[in-house]
Amino acid sequence: MNQLNCSIVLFTKIIVSWHVSSYNNLEFPIYFFLFVVNGLGQGKRLNLVGEKQDISQALRLLRYTLMGPIESELNDWGTESELKKEWLSVCEAIALKDADGKTIPVDGFFNLCPFVDGEAKAGELTVRHVGTDSYQVEVEDTEANVNLNQDHQVRPCYEVQSDYVPGGLVKLGLEILGGASGFTPNEPCTGLALCYNGDYILIDSIPFLDQHLFARRISKNQVSAVLLTHLHDNHCAMFPLMLMPHKVEIITTREIFNMAMEKLACSIGWEPSVIEENFALVEVKPSEELNYFGLNTLPHVTVHSIPTIDATFSTIHKGYSRQLCIVGDNHTMTTIRELQEQGHVRDETAENLERLYSERFNLLVADGGAGAIHGDPSNALSSDADRVVFLHVGQLPNEFDTTFSLASSGKRYTVIDSDPSIYTSQVNHYLTQWLGEPFPNR
Repeated sequence: MNQLNCSIVLFTKIIVSWHVSSYNNLEFPIYFFLFVVNGLGQGKRLNLVGEKQDISQALRLLRYTLMGPIESELNDWGTESELKKEWLSVCEAIALKDADGKTIPVDGFFNLCPFVDGEAKAGELTVRHVGTDSYQVEVEDTEANVNLNQDHQVRPCYEVQSDYVPGGLVKLGLEILGGASGFTPNEPCTGLALCYNGDYILIDSIPFLDQHLFARRISKNQVSAVLLTHLHDNHCAMFPLMLMPHKVEIITTREIFNMAMEKLACSIGWEPSVIEENFALVEVKPSEELNYFGLNTLPHVTVHSIPTIDATFSTIHKGYSRQLCIVGDNHTMTTIRELQEQGHVRDETAENLERLYSERFNLLVADGGAGAIHGDPSNALSSDADRVVFLHVGQLPNEFDTTFSLASSGKRYTVIDSDPSIYTSQVNHYLTQWLGEPFPNR
């Protein structure tokens, strides 16, 4: 996206392909426009060109990812009163404001340029729809024909380093699919694969998921569930999950799940009810522990621009509790305390996050983004965790290099080692699936 010249986003009619690609993604182009090139600060807007319905769906999607849910939706979803108040208040406090301090609505970032009789005007440019995803662009006396009616596989813009042999299964551990932010072009976004007794729970569904699972030699059949933390596109690219060989369980709150279904529906033009048929919700509520096949999962709320959760995972091994805590996308504690003083963040939320940054865990994984709406590695300087790993950041500041570890694609962190029984149980599990009846465990 050229920092000087990009002013138009065109929605094509072919929005998905068999290559597990979803084409009509507006979320990070608008983030780039707003936060990297400061287009809004320069008084500019992006021009959206496309069919009226496609533009409408894109704006609805962005309303969820930029602004979060509205009060009536949270009421319909039965959100607990105090949590609803916090989510709405934080979203409003963090939302982009105009010169008068008023929240800018989603359509305030764009000039909407729908096709009328096959033609759309965007400033000095005229775009004509001359065929299936084929366009004629005219400016002054110059014309250009653009043919986008091609089914190419969209590949990562960075090199994916592959393991040539599987790394082995563990009783409890973490494999890093990626550790960078969504604005890092040469590294994969933050994504984790938690291995528990040989099965995998993905922590979010990152872009190019298929390539990253293959690179780590993780079979799709090994992925039983996804813990979905929030809706931002570098965490919630769910289209590949629809093409899994089995129905994937989504562990998250009812609110985040419903918004994710709406987001995916807007992305590919389907009804949310049809999208939902491809997933199974395992509903969790903050601070209420879920026993997921022996893995205790305790969700917690973090402070981000939209509703966001993450979790602490624990299990008993040889009489002792082993704990792996993931804080995920989260503001700096300095900002969280300010929001707490202003009445946006509840005392219990701030105190719980303080506890997570200081308590003893076998492994603490946290947001070290050190930027807008992201964390700061210094928050964990007093942590009693055995190991502290930071993600959502390309490089740790020098003063933290010897104290903390940086998550990057291909790294593995083991909390409980493997033993031969894992492989026996996995073989029995797959034979049971294949034969359609229980396979003896002897």
